[in-house]
Amino acid sequence: MGPAHASCGWTALQDESHPLRHRGCAPFVRAAVRRDQAKGGAWVRLLREGGWGRGHNAEVTTPRQHLKNAAGFVLVWAVAKLAHRVRFRTAGAIPRRGPVILVANHLTMSDPLAVARVTIGHRRFPHFLAMKEVFGWPVVGALARATGQIPVARGSAAAADALDAASERLEQGQLVALYPEGRLTTEPDRMPGPARTGAARLALRHPEAPVIPVGTWGPQQGHRHLWHRHTACLSVGDPVDLSAWAGRTDDAAAREVTDAIMAAIREEIGHARQMWESR
Repeated sequence: MGPAHASCGWTALQDESHPLRHRGCAPFVRAAVRRDQAKGGAWVRLLREGGWGRGHNAEVTTPRQHLKNAAGFVLVWAVAKLAHRVRFRTAGAIPRRGPVILVANHLTMSDPLAVARVTIGHRRFPHFLAMKEVFGWPVVGALARATGQIPVARGSAAAADALDAASERLEQGQLVALYPEGRLTTEPDRMPGPARTGAARLALRHPEAPVIPVGTWGPQQGHRHLWHRHTACLSVGDPVDLSAWAGRTDDAAAREVTDAIMAAIREEIGHARQMWESR
């Protein structure tokens, strides 16, 4: 079942007695229930996982909340589709259930939308760690707050709070997305520069969560990017093997894991660049 069909409300998909079962949506709802159940209820889980506001992975029972979740999901999908033409390849699928840590390079302010399209395509809703300033921007800030993104107060003692918030999301079985560089890529060759250890520390804290590397190529930061719909090529890799650091949380392990994560991202960037050059 696709996101555009969410307007009839997800409560109706689960509750035989819901009024929408007996209105104009009824034929659609019955068909949607059959399709979604055949796929393991993936879209219902996705909308719960999106969970704007509190209780992000909690069971949502009110029709109003279901419709709010569906509207937010469709909004994210539509904005992401407007910003980029997304092409992607996957070496391994992003798990549809359970905690996931997704790490990527950061070329432009809008490439999180491309990453969001890829994760939503895997029926997972992403929760990005984003600089706190974004949450004060018109429209963008409201969307970030409404969709449960995680603010990061960079360069302050409160920056660690973002990792704690991300850890809570992982404990709730959600997907957390991070840019290990902690900023836009500024290297002349557009390859990632030095990375911070936040993603690695989160991975060491949650060994049950696979770390999925994503390489992005195509969009470039600049004023022209605001007025043109660019092609973004993304490559999703296999989970990074962190078994060598099992049981460790020390600073040396965090630095080594960071290097392993960045090596995996660079490998996926190579695949994404090949896609972009041959498009």
